[in-house]
Amino acid sequence: MARLYRATYPAGSHVFRQGDVDDRAYIIESGKIEISTPQGVLAVLPEAEIFGEMGLLDRGERSASAKALEDTSLIVVERQQIQSKVDRADPVLRYLLSLLLNRLRSTHRALSELGQLVDDGAANGARNGARKPTLKDPDMAALNEAKRTAVDELHQHALRRLKLEQEIQQAVDRKEFFVVYQPIMRLQPFNVSGFEALIRWKHPERGLVSPMDFIPVAEETGLIVPIGSMVLDTALRQVDSWRSKKIGPASVTMAINLSARQFFEPSDFEAVLKQVTGSSVPPDQVKLEVTESIIMDNPDRVGDILTEIKQTGSRLSLDDFGTGYSSFSYLHQYPFDVLKVDRSFVSRMVGNRRNHDIVRAIVGLAHDLGMEVVAEGIEKDEEADALRKLDCEYGQGYRFSKPLSAEDATAFLQQRPKAA
Repeated sequence: MARLYRATYPAGSHVFRQGDVDDRAYIIESGKIEISTPQGVLAVLPEAEIFGEMGLLDRGERSASAKALEDTSLIVVERQQIQSKVDRADPVLRYLLSLLLNRLRSTHRALSELGQLVDDGAANGARNGARKPTLKDPDMAALNEAKRTAVDELHQHALRRLKLEQEIQQAVDRKEFFVVYQPIMRLQPFNVSGFEALIRWKHPERGLVSPMDFIPVAEETGLIVPIGSMVLDTALRQVDSWRSKKIGPASVTMAINLSARQFFEPSDFEAVLKQVTGSSVPPDQVKLEVTESIIMDNPDRVGDILTEIKQTGSRLSLDDFGTGYSSFSYLHQYPFDVLKVDRSFVSRMVGNRRNHDIVRAIVGLAHDLGMEVVAEGIEKDEEADALRKLDCEYGQGYRFSKPLSAEDATAFLQQRPKAA
């Protein structure tokens, strides 16, 4: 996996020169960069601008030179990081991108040739006493404004994305990620069954960052692998600690989410199995969760992978059921032990007969297939009562507890929860 890194350039030094072959782009973190050709200065770029981006895509010769006007710090973006995104794109989109890039290169060459003609004409004119021809400033200003307006929003989005990738990478290195535990309650009789381990990120400047903001990026870049490994290791050690100190029920379970990368990439999957089997926690107290969308990404491979997990003695949970496009017929093919009903159904089941019937159907189907059911997102007593009447075994949500630190989860186990 390519890594973003910083590079510093003192005032007057070149990042690259016209004609160099380079496959990196640069984001200006501080300082200023001058972009120029022999015909003159094309632009002076301030902080947060990106340059050299065409080289990322085609490794072509640089069409201009880039020089630091003052001491400058750059974030270097390598081709490998961008190429993986291009490779995953739709073939038609890749073709259009290639076509656009070729046209941009042609435009740069034409402008360079035009600049040379202007210079040659100016030299000849000077010998003959003629005035130097110039491009009209209003036309150039209008062109620059149109270009800036068209690309600014996309440009800013790309910069934010690249910066976030770098920050996630740094967070892994600096151990800014930590694990919290949300209780999973047995609804009848009411007691603690286990916990779900959840990842959190405390950014040194922005504070807590929503998992919705960083998990998709971590999954795409592959950084989810070291993050997921840390969560699995931390969660298993926490269960082992509770067991050794005889805190809470001896059978307390821990649910841990697997990413698509951990699930489908052979080396990463083997690492997960090694962590689970190498732990002193009894495997039947470990619940490995995969989402419905992961199952549907590659249904032909799923069966064999799930069977390998089952052979470790661990339990399998299908998370977020009802949010994807899976067929109910797929459920009987896979050895899941637990089905988790998505919060979007649970939150609307009270007072809405249709949603109530959907939850009832899901619970009934799961039971017919030998699975237990966990209802996610329970926030009201009425929801817990309705789920009990449907014989739903477990519940999870803010009605019982928010996600807790290890210390608070320990205290939660030591107290006797009051019935919902």
